[in-house]
Amino acid sequence: MKYDYNQLFTKEYSGYTRIRQGVEEAFRVLEGCRLTDWQTDAALGIHALEFGTKFLLIWYKDSNHCKIRIGPAASSGEPSGLSSFDGLTDCAGMELHDFYVLMGEEPMLCLSFSDAFFHPENRLLRQYIISSEEGGHGIQSTAVPDESPFRRISTERVPTTRHFRKVIRSEETEEQFVSLLDEDGGTLIPPIYNDIELFSTEKEIYRTSIRKIIPGGTDYDLFGLCDETGKEIIPCIYPDLYYMANGFVLVMDYRHKWWVLNEQNEALFGPHNQGVDIYSHNREYLYYIEYNKDAQCEALGIYSVELRTELTDADYIRIQYLGDGTFRAQKIFGPGDVRTVLMDPYGKIIPESL
Repeated sequence: MKYDYNQLFTKEYSGYTRIRQGVEEAFRVLEGCRLTDWQTDAALGIHALEFGTKFLLIWYKDSNHCKIRIGPAASSGEPSGLSSFDGLTDCAGMELHDFYVLMGEEPMLCLSFSDAFFHPENRLLRQYIISSEEGGHGIQSTAVPDESPFRRISTERVPTTRHFRKVIRSEETEEQFVSLLDEDGGTLIPPIYNDIELFSTEKEIYRTSIRKIIPGGTDYDLFGLCDETGKEIIPCIYPDLYYMANGFVLVMDYRHKWWVLNEQNEALFGPHNQGVDIYSHNREYLYYIEYNKDAQCEALGIYSVELRTELTDADYIRIQYLGDGTFRAQKIFGPGDVRTVLMDPYGKIIPESL
């Protein structure tokens, strides 16, 4: 079948530097994805690789021209009728381990797939080098030892999501790292954190942590938040962190003071000794916690997010915002004296409710 390189609708990269950049862009999208199909015309340098729902097309025209596309397979001008790659049985189901341009007089594209998941005791890589040759292109395959210092510990689905939590460990330091993968094996959150924990199923928010190693002392973790795309919401700088029901974040700083942050990492409340009620869904008011001497227990007070001020003392056992600018609460009047009252938007008791 005849193919037309010039009519292929995709981006072309010219020269070694640009080809290398294009390959690096593709690798960032496909790293860790598992190969499911490989169609090729090696003589012309055309390779169509499928990684689940993701698709990589490489057309290596000559040593200075290469077209690369990432995305769905069907597109105008795309080559069809390619033959299945003979070596597919050697790498089907493997994860893309590396993808780069080899140095030399003529650039050579190199793909390597890791079978460490299937054969952890061997940890072999299967390398495929797509090189230019006189009169066309060729491909060579070799199996080489995986010299990576990391060993996979586990890959398991995160409950209630479509994503996977992958755990690896450094064989040099025994330090553990965790990443988040999509359903095709692509990396969403890179393995730069020591742990990743699903914190909210409503928005799929993850608590991330970094372990600080203290030689001869006590190790500790610092916490932050990421969304499911890997975007950092809160950096890993806090000794303690809670995701609140209203979408705000309660954090503790190194002085053991509590703060409430919004989704833009802006402080709404704090510093405070005991924090706030994390279960309230109210975003207009926070219910801060302090010890009440009369009741000899922790009690609540009302804090206005808009005014950035405390509207009441912490004299309440329970507070409910009614949504119309009023509150229903159980106020502590004295030892053993707790009564239900109504309050206005400024925390003042409505006399008729007494």
